[in-house]
Amino acid sequence: LTAHVSTKLNRSHLITGQRALILPCLGRTELDITANGPQAVTVEDSMSMVHLSAGANPPASNQLLSEPAIVARLAVAAMPDSPLPWLEWANDYDLIRDQIAQVIDSFEDFNQRVRTPGGFRIDQPAARREWLTANGQARLIAHPLHPTALAEGLLQLMTVRSHDQYNTTIYGLRDRYRGINGERRPLFICAEDLSRLGLQAGERVDLVSVWHDGEREALDFLLVEYAIPACCVASYFPETNTLVPLDHHAIGARTPASKAIPVRLRVRASRESGVGSRELVSIVERSLTSCTGLRGCVAEAASVNAEFSASELYSGSGSESESVSIRCPGYPAAYCSIVSPCGCP
Repeated sequence: LTAHVSTKLNRSHLITGQRALILPCLGRTELDITANGPQAVTVEDSMSMVHLSAGANPPASNQLLSEPAIVARLAVAAMPDSPLPWLEWANDYDLIRDQIAQVIDSFEDFNQRVRTPGGFRIDQPAARREWLTANGQARLIAHPLHPTALAEGLLQLMTVRSHDQYNTTIYGLRDRYRGINGERRPLFICAEDLSRLGLQAGERVDLVSVWHDGEREALDFLLVEYAIPACCVASYFPETNTLVPLDHHAIGARTPASKAIPVRLRVRASRESGVGSRELVSIVERSLTSCTGLRGCVAEAASVNAEFSASELYSGSGSESESVSIRCPGYPAAYCSIVSPCGCP
């Protein structure tokens, strides 16, 4: 089971758990009005400035609850004998800030300071070169590395974020960090490993993680040659979250070991059958010629693994479409997304 308090649908709702509990909440742009009147949450920006945030738009639904209200109701339901005033806190966020002021350093007079124009900056002693240690000096600790020997044929996968991604929310498909555009399933791999494994950049593979309790799969990744150490590969999460074994985590913190997943690569079936992008181009062109959309060709293309550019599809057609993407990775629920010259979907 995975449980999320969310303002919008997210890929992790569907990927990580067998069942998903989704609790929609008010967004920061929406009005949050309780029995005590309009409420404002407290936020910290990237400059460490703490200030109030209150929405101005009517809520998308009158059934939406705020994050504090959801947490408070869960607490009351789970701990009916709790002496804490959960529902009072949910109705008046100033009461929550009063509690924070009592327990967190540099948040004294929280409610007054947070209402000053621009808010206030969280105190950062290190920014003043003040080290709150026994001897007043910075303390640097070097930890020995204990590299894990990989079994024959395995690579070590680390999961990363793309440029336009915040946690598991994906805002765009252009990864300016790594030169990837329009692709959420790249697999970064060095030239040495490509040669050693008999693979080529541009081919598509499945990822299979290997652990003592069995294997896990993530399908249809595009091989991208990249400056990465030998025997290591990288790709985006949450698409690769399914590969992380539950008991593969940091000692103590129990953080998932998403930077050290033993995987093997499995060539996609399309390579073995000799089916390529040209065949899919032909299938789609037949559909476009008849101007009947893609419904009739999806089933035919479902077993084809290909991805190609607008120039391949519309070469000489005179189409002015700027964005065309077709991707039929061979899933049972294969999908195609396209704009035809005449505008048919």
